[in-house]
Amino acid sequence: MDEKKRFEYSELTVARRHYSTTRFANITVFMAVTAGLLSATKNTEVSSIYLYLFGFLVGLILWYVEYTFSTAINVLNERLKAVESEIGIAVYTDLQKRYIPGIYTFGVLFLSSIFYWGYCFIRELFNV
Repeated sequence: MDEKKRFEYSELTVARRHYSTTRFANITVFMAVTAGLLSATKNTEVSSIYLYLFGFLVGLILWYVEYTFSTAINVLNERLKAVESEIGIAVYTDLQKRYIPGIYTFGVLFLSSIFYWGYCFIRELFNV
């Protein structure tokens, strides 16, 4: 096996692992902020409209961050597949056949949050 390809493969796997770990850190922040906002809307003197707007913006921003991470992971996966075919292994190539991409699973979570907070904001804004 060529040393350059082996080194590239090693660096690609480290980069992919980094983005995967960062993706879960993003989810942790999202869950914490969402839980705090949900409890604050029930027990606060602050106008709910600001909390709803903040929830909407947090969901939108973190969804964009998730989309960016997913794009980076997909680019790394494509390069990993190419390098794997050159060095004769199939770790990430086989792995991709067995799971639902994170952009779908986390995307549904973020988008449902965005729709919920957006609905609450509009309802509060127009007193519906």
